[in-house]
Amino acid sequence: MFESTLNVMRVNLVDLLSNDGKFVLGSFGPLQSRVRVNYSVIDCADWESALIIDSVGLYKYLRSAFDDAKLLKLGFNASINPFKFDSEDPYIEAKIVSDIFRLSLHLGEDSARVLLDSLISLISKRGLEFSISDIISEVESQSLISRSYPYVHRLLRLLDLMSVGRIGSSFNSTYGFSNLNSSLIIVDVSHLPVEFRVLSSLLMLMKFGRNFDFMLIEDADIIAPEMSRALREEYAISFERSITFYDLINGSRSRYILLSCDNPLWLNSKVRAIIDIAFAPIPKIRDSLDILLRTFTSKSYDPNVLKSINVNDDVYFMVFRGGNINLASYSVKVEFKGEFEFPDELKPLKPSQMNTLVKLFGNRADVAYGVLSFLAQGVVERDLVIGYITGVYGLSAAEAKKILTTLSVNGLIIEGVHRDGKYYLKISPMGVAVMNEYSESGGG
Repeated sequence: MFESTLNVMRVNLVDLLSNDGKFVLGSFGPLQSRVRVNYSVIDCADWESALIIDSVGLYKYLRSAFDDAKLLKLGFNASINPFKFDSEDPYIEAKIVSDIFRLSLHLGEDSARVLLDSLISLISKRGLEFSISDIISEVESQSLISRSYPYVHRLLRLLDLMSVGRIGSSFNSTYGFSNLNSSLIIVDVSHLPVEFRVLSSLLMLMKFGRNFDFMLIEDADIIAPEMSRALREEYAISFERSITFYDLINGSRSRYILLSCDNPLWLNSKVRAIIDIAFAPIPKIRDSLDILLRTFTSKSYDPNVLKSINVNDDVYFMVFRGGNINLASYSVKVEFKGEFEFPDELKPLKPSQMNTLVKLFGNRADVAYGVLSFLAQGVVERDLVIGYITGVYGLSAAEAKKILTTLSVNGLIIEGVHRDGKYYLKISPMGVAVMNEYSESGGG
């Protein structure tokens, strides 16, 4: 049975958000409408420092309402180094970072383990801050030690991708986040591919959860989707990523964390369950209103009752707390107009001009080229290839194995076991292309 009456009270948003304690907030509805709601939540919450992770490119317009807002855009005037660790407990942080990489970029367990082993090795030997090239070199070394090189090809390709272009300048250093004079920081990640928007959002939540009183994460359902939204990707990956997201939210010291997306049912149910207060623009479609009522109220309200109340949706938006519905008025209105340019201080990182074999092998590029040329003649037993390297080039067996590992890890040769139980090698299509590249550049 529906309730025949509906007592919708007006609440003061400042009073509502000024109570003691930590708040996990939710905001749901059509994009521009919910962003307008979020502007008012930001305006009325009691914070001294706020970080907005903007995956939709609309929060820059807050600049017109908040004079001291600082606009950052990853790859332009801001960058995050995923591999800069806290001195408090860098090994735990390394584990979290390896999990975030695995769950954001869909790495396999073996690749993630090699990444973690590489981070632990680097921390124990060299300090707390590493470049992408440091990680690539260590991954190659670790894959040789653990004989896991067949599994790290995708990891190395992703690390290579994070070394060039806007993605490279987005994750190349720690830039733009220190010595900030502004209390409101807006970080635009809307231009990045979706996997890297997820990666950057989780990294910022992990790294800055203790630094800001207020954090807003836009498009939170992409990070932590409900099962129906996760069918496009591996369900186990998206579910585990939701748990990681949940843990980062609970572990954050921020007083307010606002999760924003189109539909509350698109957000993982475990994450949705910890929302203390939800907000939404007054829906114009009955189905949208029904979803909000079923999700956030404890009574069976008839949507027609609410629609019969004379409410100006340009003045009020909906507030759900404790199973009840309230209305709050917009405290600030911002139009999505105006030009905002981000200074291009970092520039897209240019790929190395040196050819692939020189980049991978340095002064032993000729040896690698010789191995590829040898394998271009057909499939060869692995031990014979090692003998070829030691006999022709005078290297030790250990050095020969390292060269083969680097070729294999980077997808230039393919290793397989035949029926006789022996390992055989053959050149890959990528290996042919790299061999030709080296020959055309005057090598070989």
